[in-house]
Amino acid sequence: MTEDAYAEKMKALRLQYLKTLPEHARVLNEHWRRLRHVSWEAQSVQAMYQAAHKLAGSGATFGFSDITDKGRALEQLLVPMIETGEVAAPARREAIHNALKALISAMEAALRGRRPAEPAAPVAAVPGAAARGARIALVEDDEMVAGQLRLWLEEAGYDAIWFTTPEDFEQSLSQGHVDLLLLDVSFPDAPLGGVDWLVAVRDRLGQRLPVVMLSARTDMTSRLRAMRAGAASYLPKPVAREDLVSRVHSLLEHREADRPRVLLVDDDVALCSWITTVLDEQGFSVRALNQPLGILDALERARPDVLVLDYQMPGINGVEVARLLRQDPRYLDIPILFVSGDPEALSRQHDFSIVGNAFLSKPLDPVQLGMSLRNLQQQARQVSSRIRMASARQRPEGLQNRAFFLSALNEALGAQRLASGSGSGSGELLLHLVVHNSDYLRQRHGVLGAASIHDRIEQALAGRPEVEGRGCIWGEFTYLLRLSLPEGELAEEYAETLRQALQSKDFVGGEGQSAEFSVGGVVLDGSHASVEQLLRTAEKACAEALRDKSTGTVLAATDRTAARKPADDALRQAIKARNYRLMFQPIVNLESNEPLFEASLRLEDAAGNSYLPAQFLEFVERYAEGGLTGLDRWVIERTVQEMTQLRGKEAESWAVVIRLSPTDETLDKLLPFIANVVQNSRLKGSRRVYFSLPESFVMRQPARVATLFEHLRKMNCGVMIDEVAGGSSTEGLMSEMPAPDMIKLAVEWNQHIRQRDQAGPVLARLASYVGGTDNLVAAGIEDTQLFASFWDAGIRNFQGFFIQEPSEALAWEAH
Repeated sequence: MTEDAYAEKMKALRLQYLKTLPEHARVLNEHWRRLRHVSWEAQSVQAMYQAAHKLAGSGATFGFSDITDKGRALEQLLVPMIETGEVAAPARREAIHNALKALISAMEAALRGRRPAEPAAPVAAVPGAAARGARIALVEDDEMVAGQLRLWLEEAGYDAIWFTTPEDFEQSLSQGHVDLLLLDVSFPDAPLGGVDWLVAVRDRLGQRLPVVMLSARTDMTSRLRAMRAGAASYLPKPVAREDLVSRVHSLLEHREADRPRVLLVDDDVALCSWITTVLDEQGFSVRALNQPLGILDALERARPDVLVLDYQMPGINGVEVARLLRQDPRYLDIPILFVSGDPEALSRQHDFSIVGNAFLSKPLDPVQLGMSLRNLQQQARQVSSRIRMASARQRPEGLQNRAFFLSALNEALGAQRLASGSGSGSGELLLHLVVHNSDYLRQRHGVLGAASIHDRIEQALAGRPEVEGRGCIWGEFTYLLRLSLPEGELAEEYAETLRQALQSKDFVGGEGQSAEFSVGGVVLDGSHASVEQLLRTAEKACAEALRDKSTGTVLAATDRTAARKPADDALRQAIKARNYRLMFQPIVNLESNEPLFEASLRLEDAAGNSYLPAQFLEFVERYAEGGLTGLDRWVIERTVQEMTQLRGKEAESWAVVIRLSPTDETLDKLLPFIANVVQNSRLKGSRRVYFSLPESFVMRQPARVATLFEHLRKMNCGVMIDEVAGGSSTEGLMSEMPAPDMIKLAVEWNQHIRQRDQAGPVLARLASYVGGTDNLVAAGIEDTQLFASFWDAGIRNFQGFFIQEPSEALAWEAH
């Protein structure tokens, strides 16, 4: 692009930007008048914030730096009102009014024709592979800003594609490859909408797609949230052209390492060369191996995304390879493409990779080969996500999966709150740990090198005696940890000792600067009402540590006297008022992903404390009208009500399990109520609602339970027996009870399954009893090695650890 052409485009963009200023001024004035003279409404505060945020992020980009400065001043005054929902005090209202007047004046000055700074000469096109054919997706709802950024990117030699929403970008992914994503943090009605979207779809996008966050918010907490969501970098608005081009170029320097990695195993040298050439042209990075018995060493070196191999090879076949991979958690989620027309391979596909397989016959079609590999990648990401949802950790020596960590933290928080009432201390810390030079590590060592450093840090953390594996990866180079605090130790000194121990360890093998850490934390003392509040407190402490690198470790202050101590009276009032929250916990099917959820509960008292069922159920019989049976009625009614809200295919296929209280009243009184609720709901499809009872209760009075189950089935409901242990009581169950629709295994099966000779026959009898392994559910999976053991035994249903609100869970899809 010539300098003249660039200048003309810049001039047109500035004029177009100026035309938008009167509308911004109208929105700001209109909502401020409403806030001042009518009522203080969150919707108007949000509208003002969005307008100020856009102006702060765009003014200087077009040469009007005063608009950026004044927009940012107004935005910062509005942020606390959005985060807390509070009505502004008189002093803050006056400050907002003055900031708005200053911003309007800056816009009027721009419209009067005060000359903005002239555009600089075009930046020279970025040379080399980074710019050659690279496609940049830009998600930005402000058309003016998007036009400016696209101009800069195209002038630098990139192919820039613009989307107004993250959802539009997501829908386009099937139409072509993207090398980098520029994502705005804020969207209308969602100050952190870009971050929230990225958290939800990071697995679906693939971990190696670099994401750069754009935001007018420069506070450290926003940067932390972007990092936690998986962003590779963060650019503050207004974006400087040199910073944009430099950052994009830096992230794409290692684009070869970002290509999907294929390990090709075949003893046919000529075929390997042909496949390598074909796949390289289609954007894959291929490593060929002609000695099949060296596959494990090659896997260690190549760390592939997909494995391509002939089903029949000298010394080893496909089934043997797949079994080897399933025993190593590092390779558990690698899909396999078999280049074979062997009918045995097709008939034994369930013996192979957990995440999926494909079979292509020779001679190969190049287009079909590439499409099969990309489809396998997508399928593998989805199944890998489900595995993480349903297991406690990926590998025995690693940190916990996020869902399990949050579930365990929620239980610990409740236990500490209960303990606080008796005056006992918690002896635990929650730490938010960040590698604050992660940008440097990624640029210095590339994507694969950074991933290796990340893995080494995780293993080091998991192996620390004060951590004992109790932590999770919270984002790229971001970790959450629960530490046991020894008696007499000062919390901040203890956390700082851990940080210094990590700081002194060489995680990069002597190749340049090592990882540098910042830590924020909080003591678990029962003073936090929820896990969300606890996480925010630790996050803010970490942000403070990041601002002051000389400190390194910051612990949030807590006031034990301010702790919301649970009291018998508070629980009684909450139970009488039925302050329950319905939650859903998924049961994941790795093959079909058929949506099945188990209903659960939370109780909230007037102070905002949240209680798990184990912490309040003992009080329900004493305080609640109708006791546990009354609680069951509440759960049944609310659950079915949520089911009736579903639309489309979900309205006929999604199902929920409701666990009934194991009491005589359940057998005597609930059936008429269930019949009334289910029949009035007019739920479509069959087995939409399952009812479950534990094995121990069923075996105390099997005849009465069998009668209850029979009536439930006549209502088109499903029945389940859970906590099935597999011992003598289970043998009695199979001889005395008609088979239920499903059986959920007790958590003790995590130990039983290790003794395959003993566990195998019992599982086989259970599967025969209940109509196949498809009707068995495993729960509480500790790690992926156990996951593989259950898989080999034919189990495909696994109960996950995370629990969601109905509106979120019933819209949930494993990515």
